[in-house]
Amino acid sequence: MDIGFYGMVVIAGVVATHCTLMMALWADKLGLPRADFPFAMADLSFALAFNGKAPYWSGIFVIHLNGLFFAFLYSTVVAPWLNATLAADTSPMLNGAIYGVMLFLASGFFFQPVFLRLGLFLFKADKRGWITSLMVHGIFGLVCGWLAPVMG
Repeated sequence: MDIGFYGMVVIAGVVATHCTLMMALWADKLGLPRADFPFAMADLSFALAFNGKAPYWSGIFVIHLNGLFFAFLYSTVVAPWLNATLAADTSPMLNGAIYGVMLFLASGFFFQPVFLRLGLFLFKADKRGWITSLMVHGIFGLVCGWLAPVMG
């Protein structure tokens, strides 16, 4: 791995996170529940530190850190594993789509009910929340599959 690899993963993570945030915030234009990830992450991460309402920028910062982490996870662990498991000639976009579904399932089964306390797949927030969640995680995965280099 060289500096170019790290640079491309960072670019892929930032672009994928930006696309995810935009789609989550624009979901209501498609008739789906809107998801304001920066607001939720600011509140979850920094509400106690700010004695109440944390600034919106802090949520954007945390979301982008998460995006970088998950882009690096894709490039170094998941994509090489998918290539070895499925077939060496698997499409990067297919790998990205699979990764997006994996993120959706992990979020729906663990993060949303445990940390956000919104039930499995956002069921307590909105009965259609899972659609928005699947859409944005799928977009993240597709952009990672498209842009992120794969180690190996």
